[in-house]
Amino acid sequence: MKEPLSPQKILQKIGSMAGGPGYSQSPCPRIASNIPGLLTATSEHERELLNEELRRDREYCRP
Repeated sequence: MKEPLSPQKILQKIGSMAGGPGYSQSPCPRIASNIPGLLTATSEHERELLNEELRRDREYCRP
């Protein structure tokens, strides 16, 4: 079970979506941060998420 988000974390996420600190127009930093957590995935759903992130990494982040 995930730990509930604190009000501060919620505001940070909203701020980043609105162009605040941590905002990036490029999807590459987010994709790069998602991949390591999915490398040890064992469920079918998590493996699909990993494959999708790897596809996005190839399409958007690799010249």
